[in-house]
Amino acid sequence: AAHKKMWWWLLVMRTTAAARRECSTSVEVGFRDSVPNGQTWSRLRCARWVRGAVGLEDTSVFRTAFEEPSRSRLLLGASKWGLFYHGDKTDAIYGDTTTTPAAAARAGESGEERPLRCSNVVDEPTFVVNILTWQVGHLLVDVLEPLFYELKGERKAALYFHVAAPEEQRVLKWKLQRPPFDDLLKPFASKVATRDDLPEDACFSELFVDLDISRSYYALALDYGHLSNFPDRERRASQKRYAAFRRFFADALDLRWSTKNTTTNTMDTLLFVERTSSRKLTNFQDLVQAAHDVVGMEKNSSLKQSAVVRLEELEDLKAQVAFFESTAVLVTQYGTAAHNVLFLPPGAVLVLLVQPGWCDYAWAFANQALL
Repeated sequence: AAHKKMWWWLLVMRTTAAARRECSTSVEVGFRDSVPNGQTWSRLRCARWVRGAVGLEDTSVFRTAFEEPSRSRLLLGASKWGLFYHGDKTDAIYGDTTTTPAAAARAGESGEERPLRCSNVVDEPTFVVNILTWQVGHLLVDVLEPLFYELKGERKAALYFHVAAPEEQRVLKWKLQRPPFDDLLKPFASKVATRDDLPEDACFSELFVDLDISRSYYALALDYGHLSNFPDRERRASQKRYAAFRRFFADALDLRWSTKNTTTNTMDTLLFVERTSSRKLTNFQDLVQAAHDVVGMEKNSSLKQSAVVRLEELEDLKAQVAFFESTAVLVTQYGTAAHNVLFLPPGAVLVLLVQPGWCDYAWAFANQALL
């Protein structure tokens, strides 16, 4: 079913001083129903980061619009995956208003609050992003596509990541600085760090909390295989957006089928992606053997070879995408590895093996392949 519910609120607060610079603090908050849950995001100008939350001016006139238990906090960001896996908004990021005892102390005896001053001003766009996990597939779908639409492929941003699972958070910084994540983030990021590394009391000219997913194919939750489900105009718009994202990524990574590359790209491989963790095929080797027996038997077949890859064993991004660049047919199980269809050349085919009871969710990968 299509999820189309969205809302936006615009909050404009009074002017505050930031390191000898006057700027007006503003907040836009957006929400989109998605799968498995809705996602909340916000865009802020002239905002501060203080002790794990965003510092805001007094927004008492706007508080009734937000269904939050505490009237001094505004929900600014919550991942669509956070409630699904953690249920208690451990992924959420809030804005704290300055109508607190500390703010009153700053106001002094006059009772009139003094302008806030920051230790430094950050002019580059800064994103604070909650991620489900460090899996490459989720990074491609949940982060890089909406990030591309926000930055329009024209500028880079400072990216600060947070993952709710404590065991993953402990090694997140190490992971982000290693392949393949560093190579994937390089076209988008001027800096990559964890949320814990955000400078305290800095004033951000542009601060984004979580990502606007309203234009992402996954968030639309539409089955592009059934044209009657939605207007052709919406499909064409989605295809145009996603084509721009693919071209940007292909050129950035210098894929053999990219517009920058003048070499001939031969599509002659039947590629199997093998899962080694959950949802493993019990007869995977039989399937591969059958493919070996068939490939090359037809005289006019374009398939000349078959291959098997375990992506978790390949850290180097170039080694991973090399498998997909020449793939004519990709056979993979339902899971994040299927999101690597992003690297397939135009005209390639995806064969998705779905576990029993999950066929209704095949659109999550089929849409990406069709786009």
